[in-house]
Amino acid sequence: MLAGQLIKEINGLVKILSNDDKISVEFHGNESCTDGETIVLPQIGLEETLTKKRVSAIRGLVDHECGHVKHTDMETMEIAEKRNNSRMLKFMLNVIEDCRVDSLVGKEMPGASINLDELNESSLISMLTAIESIENESILFQPDWYVNNCEKFWGPLAVWLLSNQGRGVLSNNLTKLIEKVPPPILKKASIISSNMKNLDNTFDSLNLASQALHQFGIKPDENNHYLDEIIEQLSELIISEIAKKIISENDQESDDEDNQKDPDNGYNVKKYIAVANKYDVIEHSTLKGKTPNKPRYKSQLVKSFQAMIQTECKGFREIKEIGKRLDPKSLVKAYQGHEKIFIDKTSDKDIDTAIGILVDASGSMNYGDRMEIAAESTFELVNALQSFPIALEVAYFQTFWSTNILDKIRKEFPYAFSSRYDNNPGYRVVPNRLSIVKDFNQSIRERAAYFSGMKDSANWSNADGESLLEFAERLSQRPERNKIMIVLSDGQPSCQVGYPAEEDFLIQSIENIISREIRIAGIGIQSSCVSQYYPTFSIVDDLSDLPTALNDVCHDMLRDSIRSM
Repeated sequence: MLAGQLIKEINGLVKILSNDDKISVEFHGNESCTDGETIVLPQIGLEETLTKKRVSAIRGLVDHECGHVKHTDMETMEIAEKRNNSRMLKFMLNVIEDCRVDSLVGKEMPGASINLDELNESSLISMLTAIESIENESILFQPDWYVNNCEKFWGPLAVWLLSNQGRGVLSNNLTKLIEKVPPPILKKASIISSNMKNLDNTFDSLNLASQALHQFGIKPDENNHYLDEIIEQLSELIISEIAKKIISENDQESDDEDNQKDPDNGYNVKKYIAVANKYDVIEHSTLKGKTPNKPRYKSQLVKSFQAMIQTECKGFREIKEIGKRLDPKSLVKAYQGHEKIFIDKTSDKDIDTAIGILVDASGSMNYGDRMEIAAESTFELVNALQSFPIALEVAYFQTFWSTNILDKIRKEFPYAFSSRYDNNPGYRVVPNRLSIVKDFNQSIRERAAYFSGMKDSANWSNADGESLLEFAERLSQRPERNKIMIVLSDGQPSCQVGYPAEEDFLIQSIENIISREIRIAGIGIQSSCVSQYYPTFSIVDDLSDLPTALNDVCHDMLRDSIRSM
């Protein structure tokens, strides 16, 4: 699975899972956390191809953090920081609250348990390896905190292990680790673990964490370097190893090496990381223009669409012996006395199609009359499409820029910048915008002026791959069986990430969209660049070229549709 697709899914999924439309997602660093308003996940390159296990682990992390947003009281979490021995108490509270949340998430969404199990398995393997490494050493070389404070190390860890066992996790590594816990400590941990069933809220978790510290002999005022080492070791085993399941250090090193080849001019860039995605926007367009002129090519465009939309219902036209409409291609057969000469009527239910039209509105579209041609072409297309009972959405894409937003991004991700407003290769530091001209539920008449408004929209740069994935995600949510995307663009992707990363990611994105059974075509606006990326394409140099261009695109799509049957 393409990481870019998963990231676009996550941005929408977290709002559903957490029951919070305002929650935002950031991808940076190598750990995960949430403050109740923002979920931070480990950084992932959009261009990466993820294995099924890695996808499951990432989704498990999303399920877990969304569970915290939904069930954890952040104010109570802050109380732990103000009490005696706050660092150990906060860690113990995190362990217990994590276990409580995972249990709740597993009950609310049974499928999430699979993701959570996959996420935790990496930690179990690393724990077992690390502990066996310590045990294999002579006692003289074992860490002092392990030898002299064994209970304080094993106690919190045993609580986490027993909680996973109680949640029904089946793992040989989990069983082996539990067997390593000293029996007296395991007994105490079992008492804490059994009490987790009675936890109703975060405050209950805080009280149980305080009891756990007492059970494991950690005094309220105790504060020494042994505890700091234990917390550091447990955090590494339980928290950091989970993040490593998402992003490996080897992958980071490899990416860094690739991008060091020519870091100054943005070439030879391999990675594509969107640090600005928190500020990306999907909104209805507010740019209104004059009422568009009456469409000039509707009848020609309708014929092209008719050949594709109605014929592709069954992959071919069915000819019958009776009917009301003669098949134009069967006139000779009719003269010769053949009986099967009538076209079978295609029902609206058979059409069952959703179409999305996406327009590049980057600054280069201001060259000459490109944006005017794109806007008028789009209006011609939608007017032809309204002759059919289909679902239709139209949008344009571009990045946008403001000093305020860029300063915030630079503060959060300083490593992505080479200077105040210049990014390092491999990072998208400007937000992306998807402006909806007409959504699936709006009529063309009520949004007509916004099609003209597109003529004045061209500005900034274009993150094609991400924009296509974002739009495809909206299209994929539609219930219609057949889904088609038409993209109008004048050139290459250009959002300052660097090359070939941007072009490679656009190609990956298009392949990903096709793999999801969404047919896609590119129409070049006074540019042949679409031929480099889209399997089906045509060129429009002037509005009068549109009927021929669309006919070519529809013909190719229909041909591919019949071949795939």
